[in-house]
Amino acid sequence: MENQITENTNTMNLPMVALRGLLVFPQMTVSIELEREASVLAASLAAKGDHLVFVCMQKHPEDPSPSVEGLYPIGTVCRVKQMLRQMQQSYSRLIVEGLYRAEMIGAEMKDGCFQAEVAPRPDRKERVSEVRKEAIIRSCLNEFHEYLDLAHEAPGAQLLQFLTQPNEDALAYFIAQNIAVSPDEKQEVLNCDYPIR
Repeated sequence: MENQITENTNTMNLPMVALRGLLVFPQMTVSIELEREASVLAASLAAKGDHLVFVCMQKHPEDPSPSVEGLYPIGTVCRVKQMLRQMQQSYSRLIVEGLYRAEMIGAEMKDGCFQAEVAPRPDRKERVSEVRKEAIIRSCLNEFHEYLDLAHEAPGAQLLQFLTQPNEDALAYFIAQNIAVSPDEKQEVLNCDYPIR
């Protein structure tokens, strides 16, 4: 399905995948297991079309069939990089790359899956000096490295990339995607218009 630009040129209609206890942040690549038929159909529509899908988290992970009201409105527009159907399993694996934050304006069940009207929700930049920004990035990297030491985890290739090419938004999303906090706390980060905060 090609995404359809609506009359309001700031929105578009995309297939939507609702996740249980998992978020996808912009600039992150994530592997997701899809069990619900509606999610598999939405991912298939995206993979057959322009590869864009809106991914959001449901408010109550135990709900097997959430309504639109049971979903957080802030999610991420993602590019489907790969979709693997597991023939012997009851799920499909989806690999997506988060592109940008978006807000669900509305959604409806259509062709067996949710279709969402979404509007981009761009990150806002802090008005801080370059020196202050560098200090914030360095502090975040130091704190995250200490967290990895305490968790006995080796720094990943993406973290090493941040050491050489720091980008404050990508760093904030990388830390939020990889730190062990509750999904609701991660959703608070995704909701924030200023990711470096």
